[in-house]
Amino acid sequence: MISGDRMMITLRKLPLAIAVIAGIVSAQAGAVDFKGYARSGIGWTGSGGEQQCFKATGAGSKYRLGNECETYAEVELGQQVWQEGEKSFYFDTMIGYATSQLNDVEDTDGGPRVRQMNVVGKNLIDALPGANIWAGKRYYKRHDVHMIDFYYWDISGPGGGIEDIDLGFGKISLAATRNGEAGGSEAFINGQTKNKDLANDIFDVRLGQMQVNPGGSLEVGFDYGRANTTKHYDFGVQDATKNGWLGTVEHTQTFLGTSLNKFVVQYGTNAMAQTNGTGRPDTSRNNDGKMLRIIDHGAIDFNDTWGLMYVGMYQDLNRDDNNGTKWWTVGVRPMYKWTPIMSTLMEVGYDNVKSQMTDKSNNQYKITLAQQWQAGNSIWSRPAIRVFATYAKWDEKWGYSSSDASDANYVANTPSGIAFSDTSARTFSRGNDSEVTFGIQMEAWWRRVRSEDKTMKKHLLALCLLPVLGLTSVPAAFAANTAINPQNVSTAPSIPADKLQSLPWTPLIPPVSQDVVLNASSASINVGELTGGVAAFVLPADQGSLEITLSSVVKDLSVYAPNVLILDGQMQPSAFFPSSYFQYQKPGMTSGNRLENVMKLTPMMGQKQIYMLVYTTKRDLTETTRMINPAKLYAEGASNAIPDVADPVARHSGQGALTVQVKTEQNSGNIMIGKIFGGSDAKPVVVGNVAPPTAYSAPAAAPAPVAAPAPAPAAKSEPMLNDTESYFNHAIKQAVDKGDIDKALKLLNEAERLGSTSARYVSESVPMSDALSPLRALNFYTEVPQGLSSDYLDWLLLEDSMTKRFEQHCRKVTVRIVREGFVPAGSDLPEADLLPASERYWLREIILCGDDEPWLLGRTVVPESTLDGPELALQKLGDTPLGRYLFSSSTLTRDYIEVGRSAELWGRRSRLRLSGKIMEWSLKQGKLLAYHRLMRTDKPIGALLLLWPTLWALWVATPGLPSLLNLVVFIAGVWLMRAAGCVVNDYADRKFDGHVKRTAQRPLPSGAVSEKEAKVLFVVLVGLAFLLVLTLNTMTILLSVAGLALAWVYPFMKRYTHLPQVVLGAAFGWSIPMAFAAASESVPLSCWLMFLANICWTVAYDTQYAMVDRDDDLKIGIKSTAILFGRNDKLIIGLLQIATMLLMGVVGWLNGLGGTFYWSILLAGGLFVHQQKLIAKREREGCFKAFMNNNYVGLVLFLGLALSYLHF
Repeated sequence: MISGDRMMITLRKLPLAIAVIAGIVSAQAGAVDFKGYARSGIGWTGSGGEQQCFKATGAGSKYRLGNECETYAEVELGQQVWQEGEKSFYFDTMIGYATSQLNDVEDTDGGPRVRQMNVVGKNLIDALPGANIWAGKRYYKRHDVHMIDFYYWDISGPGGGIEDIDLGFGKISLAATRNGEAGGSEAFINGQTKNKDLANDIFDVRLGQMQVNPGGSLEVGFDYGRANTTKHYDFGVQDATKNGWLGTVEHTQTFLGTSLNKFVVQYGTNAMAQTNGTGRPDTSRNNDGKMLRIIDHGAIDFNDTWGLMYVGMYQDLNRDDNNGTKWWTVGVRPMYKWTPIMSTLMEVGYDNVKSQMTDKSNNQYKITLAQQWQAGNSIWSRPAIRVFATYAKWDEKWGYSSSDASDANYVANTPSGIAFSDTSARTFSRGNDSEVTFGIQMEAWWRRVRSEDKTMKKHLLALCLLPVLGLTSVPAAFAANTAINPQNVSTAPSIPADKLQSLPWTPLIPPVSQDVVLNASSASINVGELTGGVAAFVLPADQGSLEITLSSVVKDLSVYAPNVLILDGQMQPSAFFPSSYFQYQKPGMTSGNRLENVMKLTPMMGQKQIYMLVYTTKRDLTETTRMINPAKLYAEGASNAIPDVADPVARHSGQGALTVQVKTEQNSGNIMIGKIFGGSDAKPVVVGNVAPPTAYSAPAAAPAPVAAPAPAPAAKSEPMLNDTESYFNHAIKQAVDKGDIDKALKLLNEAERLGSTSARYVSESVPMSDALSPLRALNFYTEVPQGLSSDYLDWLLLEDSMTKRFEQHCRKVTVRIVREGFVPAGSDLPEADLLPASERYWLREIILCGDDEPWLLGRTVVPESTLDGPELALQKLGDTPLGRYLFSSSTLTRDYIEVGRSAELWGRRSRLRLSGKIMEWSLKQGKLLAYHRLMRTDKPIGALLLLWPTLWALWVATPGLPSLLNLVVFIAGVWLMRAAGCVVNDYADRKFDGHVKRTAQRPLPSGAVSEKEAKVLFVVLVGLAFLLVLTLNTMTILLSVAGLALAWVYPFMKRYTHLPQVVLGAAFGWSIPMAFAAASESVPLSCWLMFLANICWTVAYDTQYAMVDRDDDLKIGIKSTAILFGRNDKLIIGLLQIATMLLMGVVGWLNGLGGTFYWSILLAGGLFVHQQKLIAKREREGCFKAFMNNNYVGLVLFLGLALSYLHF
């Protein structure tokens, strides 16, 4: 009766309780996001006085470690102010502060600055899901080099735009911002004496998040800046530059987990060409000219001991008034980590700035040594406190004058002034000197975000329904957020009492924070799925509600995945928190990467103590936790563009570091409320029995608990109840009998999720005793079939061992050998086409059985030529599953998985390699030959077809014999870029080449060269080619970047368009405008006509080449012009060949070439006629001969050009 009365009272108070909870949830949702950056400290100069900072005259920035002389802060507060479904508005503000760091009370330099004040509307346009529109003052997608505090792409300011429009292959953003010039640099309105600020507008377009290679993304952008003036605005300066543009290409590469590298190329003109050219125009001065900037910078966390930041930059600012500079800088900042929070840093940086006007250089190098304490073991970890000493030495030969009365183009107080030499009468300045500074500094960036609880309405609805429907009172925090009910202990492990009693139990008397290290010597429980170290704690049961925060710290990309079992005073399971309850938390100002959550427990009366057991399982060890890249944390705290870099993954381990924090809450009377009306946070869970209360006295040392006998273990070790097992087995069999295989797999996955190890799917419709003949009926897809359910994919695309997967479902896994032994190469082995050539192959055919029932048909083929060393053990496996041997090796790699089907039978196949053998330091001859084949140096036809148009262009642009430098650079460049193009082509086609008879034995599909080796080779080849181009002029350098993009994009075009040959033509012909730019610094009409002629010629001969593989391409889904043209292929090839001849004739006419050249065109036409005869029957051999014949076409046209310039 008492309980009933209490329930009636509770129900009568329900509306009020819901109203109160709604208010609490709303308050939590309204919490403010707090982000920012700050630095401050104190420093001294060796020669006396406050700290001096060092920057080379003319440089755009300085190396910042131990070289910052101010207090600076940016404090950002933001809040999501409205949300409806996926649509929302976010209001953001930021105030910036800067002081000179000289006094206790100081005015900020210029007063507090409003750096941001904007609203972002997310998903407001239904037609553009994921896109945001914004307006206001904003830090807009800023890109910087943190080490030198240099923002190379930053158009921040008041503005508006739309961002992140998803195009499928990338996201495009459009914006307009404004950055004025205060006072207009003496600009004024005619007829008025008052200066007026000059408004400069910037229009920005950028396309980013384009995944161009594994771990690599590309972002490209274009910014146009202009002066936005009134009709009678007078700049007050002759020849003021009123506009300009800036182009940016940035590649971001992730490697070694959290490490990243950014390679940036920028080119700017006129108002957008500045020493600090960030994308903001400078329009009130004579800035006519151009700027080229190349940057490579990044940060590497090698391990828990070493880290590194680095930067290399070259900037050429060439101005028409001869007042530009060439600035290059290089620096490194290595970091040695003594502990996770203490490190030693050294920064070495060098700057060299050469004046265009004086032809003299300023140079400076700076070395800083710092001892640092930081919040984490990453080179990006902040906050940090560092004690530093800095030494700088400089030698400067020129400086800036504020005016030059002799030149009417310049006026007094021009910001950068006019460069002059130190040897002039003005006697500049810093000269040759050195200095030492030392001090202590703090630096911090942070991002504390309290996201709105999107499930608030669902919570309230659930609260309203609970009393009405009589549902079990599951706390909403678990029901809505994690689908975990801690009071459901049916899935918890059954642990015998003697195992529990043998553990070392540690008392935790709140308030307390306890650190625990679990390692190989820690206590463990070898029961069922439990593995690794365990931690056991005793908690008081009569001090009120307990709030327990459990954190598992990530270290060395490894983390302990905790499960928590709460036992009452009688050692009976009362609450269970599986590992999925403990969620990943981003690093904060006082904490690092971790798995964490809060458990709120209210022990019932009558107990002295309760018990908490922390453990992990074998299943947990098969999973991983994805973290956030620390570079993203820095970008978020500094309000920069979030880099498109991969996030590191922490593997789960049986060892790790835990932190347990326990505090009490005296909330008697709130037990029922906490249980029924749980909000968005964890609420109390009733633990223990309801025996009469007994006083609790803390023990001096916790003895091993005396436990009531544990429940007798079930007949099976798995936690699922027997009747549930039977249900799933019966339901699965019914689904199979009805032919509903999709439903059977769903039931199997659900049984597995609930802990079943015996539920199974056996397709009785597939005979499993006929020596694997069903495998031959499988038709393999080139891509995973669309619409295939996740239940199928979960099995078919399993990267790990199938044997291991089956062992999770069965008590016993055995192998029935159908056939095993060597077979000659001539046998019926379709797999041999996908493998290295060999005289014999080792064949193994088996049936894998679980609990003596057939599950899987397996077939393995291994070339005898690869069976040496440890791999000889493959021949002696006997009835041991192959997966146990292969997947025990850390050197195993798997190529892509192909999925096949025949009626209800599904199958998969993939190529496996044990590729991690120990190799000599010197490259073996076989590896060199593989590289030779990968670069096609054994087949020079491609390089020759690329060379001839290059030589055409060099001879026409010079005109006549080109310079030796140009010849060497372009001939070597042709070979290098052709080799690089072959590497990237084979890398892109590695999953298709194995299916094409002509390409199956190429180095990548055959395994002679690994994917990693191919990527390294590509980078080396491109790097060498770029070094060659750097010896040429700026226009050629810029064009080379576009050429590299074309070479990279071409191989991937086969997936998306039937015209990849057009892209190839552009790539093969891009040397033409580069040659014209190198020889004449121009790209005239004849250049582009030659370029178009080369595209026509390339499409013609590459279509001939594609006709060789047309049948194979149709089977595997590759697109080409040979497929597109179909039966019209010969006609279209002929038309393209005629167009080539006509366009080359126009080039000859524009450049006044003699009759010798026109005779060469006619001779090329005769070769084209011969090619038409070769392809007449569309036979492979004939088409290939026609393709090869084009080498003579290029040669004949080149000879005609060369002889014309010799006046033959």
